[in-house]
Amino acid sequence: MKRHRNFFIPWSVFLFWVLLSSPLHAADAIKIAAIFPATGQSVIDYGLRPHFSAIRLAVRQLNEAGGLLGHPIEILEFGEQGTALGAKQAALEAIEAKAVAVIGATRSSHSLAMAPVL
Repeated sequence: MKRHRNFFIPWSVFLFWVLLSSPLHAADAIKIAAIFPATGQSVIDYGLRPHFSAIRLAVRQLNEAGGLLGHPIEILEFGEQGTALGAKQAALEAIEAKAVAVIGATRSSHSLAMAPVL
């Protein structure tokens, strides 16, 4: 449990900072992309099935409490096929979908592939 807390605290601070610097209108949803393997051996090897479920639960709870900074949150889920190239492609799709923040990836090689795009 401590490992998950150590992971989410820095990301929460970063996400809050990104959202404060993004121009939004009152009714606009905050689009956040979640990029994780959705299929394949990586899901089995790393036990990633709960990632999307946990994010959906957190977003539902935040929206029920009034959203983030008064805006509803919309989660955009992208599968990265368990490869660095898939992660880069998912990051490009997140940008096209106008996501203001990204949660993921689980492997450093995938994060490094996404970094220049994001």
